[in-house]
Amino acid sequence: MTKFIIHCSVALLLILLGASLCPAAEDMGIITGSDKGTYYQFGLDLQKLVKPTGVNLTVHTSKGSIENIFAVYQRPGVQLGIVQSWICPSYRAAC
Repeated sequence: MTKFIIHCSVALLLILLGASLCPAAEDMGIITGSDKGTYYQFGLDLQKLVKPTGVNLTVHTSKGSIENIFAVYQRPGVQLGIVQSWICPSYRAAC
């Protein structure tokens, strides 16, 4: 749980830092998980947090980590994805 919080904090810091360097509004997308899950709510909270910095973050639902990996690579408008850490070693070709 502590690693998750650290990873989320680092991701948030990078998003805020990147947003503060860009003077114009930027459209970004994040793919999360089920609309009833914690990751989706995290995406919505992140959306509210970055809005004042000029980032228009669109939160997309998904069926899970594997879909999120492929969406970041293949889906237009999705630059960020939430992935459980144990997925990447299992799918090294995708990561």
